[in-house]
Amino acid sequence: MNLLTAALNYLWLHAYKYRSVERQHRLLVEQLRQAHRPLNVVFMALDLSLWHYQSLYELMVADPRFNPIIVLSPCVSRVSRENPDQDAESLRSYFRQKNIPFVDYEHGKPAFDIRRQLKPDLMFYTQPYEYLLQDEHDCRHFYDRLICYMPYGFWSSTGKLSYNLHFHNMAWRLYYSTSLHLQEARRVATNHGRNVRVTGYANADEYLRPDHVSPWKVIADGRQRKRLIWAPHFSIIPANSALPPRGSFIWMAELMLKLAREYSDRLQIAFKPHPALLTQLYQHPDWGKERADDYYGQWRSMENTQIETGQFIDLFMTSDAMVHDSGSFAVEYHYSQKPVMFVSRDMKPVLSTLSDFGKKAYDLHYIGHNEAEIRHFIERQVLDGDDPIRPQREQFYRDYLLPPNGKSVAQNMMDDLVGSLCPSDILPKPLKKGVLVLLFLLSLLSPPSAEAAPLPSEEPEVAVSSEKTGEEAFSFRQLILPSALITVGSFGVSNGWLCSIKEDVRNDFQNWRDDSRFKGDDYLRFLPAVANVGLGLAGVKSRHSLQDRLAATATASIVTWLTVGVTKHAVKEKRPDSNERISFPSGHTAIAFMGAEMVREEYGNVCGAGAYAFATGIAFLRLYNDRHWLNDVIAGAGFGILSARIGYWLLPWERRLLGWDNSSAALSVLPTYQQETRSMGLALTAHF
Repeated sequence: MNLLTAALNYLWLHAYKYRSVERQHRLLVEQLRQAHRPLNVVFMALDLSLWHYQSLYELMVADPRFNPIIVLSPCVSRVSRENPDQDAESLRSYFRQKNIPFVDYEHGKPAFDIRRQLKPDLMFYTQPYEYLLQDEHDCRHFYDRLICYMPYGFWSSTGKLSYNLHFHNMAWRLYYSTSLHLQEARRVATNHGRNVRVTGYANADEYLRPDHVSPWKVIADGRQRKRLIWAPHFSIIPANSALPPRGSFIWMAELMLKLAREYSDRLQIAFKPHPALLTQLYQHPDWGKERADDYYGQWRSMENTQIETGQFIDLFMTSDAMVHDSGSFAVEYHYSQKPVMFVSRDMKPVLSTLSDFGKKAYDLHYIGHNEAEIRHFIERQVLDGDDPIRPQREQFYRDYLLPPNGKSVAQNMMDDLVGSLCPSDILPKPLKKGVLVLLFLLSLLSPPSAEAAPLPSEEPEVAVSSEKTGEEAFSFRQLILPSALITVGSFGVSNGWLCSIKEDVRNDFQNWRDDSRFKGDDYLRFLPAVANVGLGLAGVKSRHSLQDRLAATATASIVTWLTVGVTKHAVKEKRPDSNERISFPSGHTAIAFMGAEMVREEYGNVCGAGAYAFATGIAFLRLYNDRHWLNDVIAGAGFGILSARIGYWLLPWERRLLGWDNSSAALSVLPTYQQETRSMGLALTAHF
């Protein structure tokens, strides 16, 4: 029975629930975009060492569209029973020092009612685990809000724990460090990482500051020493951790104290334990509270040692080397570009969990299996400065550790939030709707009607007259298709149901293409327009002369450029793949369909069908390359078709303006060949 229940629950989550929550998110986003009020953003602060949202919080404080609130809620599953307020007190000191208001936590009293008193729209968590906080603050009770998460560490492992917990599939936004992490999410997560955005690593902004302050102890003798960090992980009891058991602390504990004493005149060592290590030591059968407290006390009391349990960025950036067995530090310490050793007596369990990104990071480590190798690292790499893999670490830093888009991590996140949740400031929403309605009304207008078109000439085009040979007379029926396309595309900018459809289409394309792109659409979009001019030169019967085709194509191109350009900058729809607000409508699609409609007009329905199929392929590529939403290409097709028809409607007026109505006017195109230079060309002669 339990097995059947588990199977049904699995099918319900994977086949329905995760897709359903994405649809709920899209509806909630649409509601918030129409709310016209500051959005309430709650940041859950668990532990000072896990607080990575400071820069984002400061950006939100300065932006009237957001109302950020910090709520202290220490981690109940790891806090020591002997001192349950330790995490909260470190956070209080940090926020008070910066004069930042926060909702406090009081042990033993009822939890603050976030939902009723703060009415959150967005919730930022620092860890992706359920049952981690007191029940009233746990993420399980806020999946109906827009939950956001930025990993507290630089993930180097793969698998469910890193990418496919229930939280990962239920959150609205996951802000990941690199494109390699996005690839892992698409491969591992049930929702294929559709909620992932690449913004850079959480702490990158802090690491890249130029003004790091040294937290290292000043030793009385004034002698300069090398600064080494030892950062052991907490996973020393296999039953208490979902990670592969490392246990390096157990055999390294006395060794590191011994090394600190031996090298006291040449080395300073900072003991940087994982926040959960002390609690694990209290529970360890060979340690217990008394021994663990005494051990921590020795690191505080020795002249050349210290213990660091809070923020560690300044510690890292002012150090000379590190020894550790922590998964997140395996990448994070590379910001310092200093030598680093990973310690494990058996690397196979560690390496078996690594992602491709993690393998790149671990390859830049020196590996310590025993005391001799640790001593060798201290002697050669730390004290003597012999560091043969430094060039590879510097290349890794340039390739993966710098935030994308040339912006800070916080700004990348802020751009995504503003683009997703806040209407454009360029046009108020009523005016934006007015622009869309105006576009529809303009599509119903037309220039003066032209004379009825005679049948096309039966002679192939080599030298053709410029007489009227087939310009289309205006008909309201010609407006039905482009008007319908523009209207549907326009409603897709803000209509909730159509927005849901275009999000689904984009997600399906993302799952299908992974990270592949095809950039040929930047050039292929012009091919139908070129075919409109060139097919006649190749001998295909056309309805208009070459000069008429050139004039109509030029006019249609100008109309396309003007209408699409003005609409892009008026509507300001955000592109799906960036924060540019020039998505609606698709200019590439408009150019392609403009040319396709002109080919149909000139050469008939057979050639036109081929041109329309080609233009549809361009629209498909704009979706495939994640450059446009579905409604963008629908409207782009409408703008292109309408522009082509305007090009022909204006042709009689252009003829009169340029004097092409003169019966003596003619245009001749003849091939030429120069025997002396062995060159070929075309001679074009015009008579007016």
